[in-house]
Amino acid sequence: MRKTSKSSLLNTITLGDKILVALMIALSALSVVALNHFREMGERVVIEVDGNIVQQLDLKIAQQVTVTGPIGKTVIKIDHGSARVVYSDCPEKICVMTGEIQQSGDMIVCAPNKVVVKIEGKKQNQFDVITQ
Repeated sequence: MRKTSKSSLLNTITLGDKILVALMIALSALSVVALNHFREMGERVVIEVDGNIVQQLDLKIAQQVTVTGPIGKTVIKIDHGSARVVYSDCPEKICVMTGEIQQSGDMIVCAPNKVVVKIEGKKQNQFDVITQ
């Protein structure tokens, strides 16, 4: 078995390969900017527990709401046009670490407590899912 050194591997990368990689990186960055540009700011917060809508709140009105899921409480804070989970009885606290959401289509899910907090706007978002 023949070992290849790092320098011989780098010598096999052509100018065309480098241009292709640069174009792929530029297109990826451009698509992220385009996706964020076409998303609208949200108008309301919809809170679901175990698949049922329990509250629909105006995103512009500062308030704090507590909902109860199968394993305990989840506290949602709405302030300055964004929403976030500030406390949950779930073990991992991923929903708390998610941070603020404010654009239509954004959501926070607390799977153990079966709580979903999502932002809705005037029109339905044309994207099914946007990951961050």
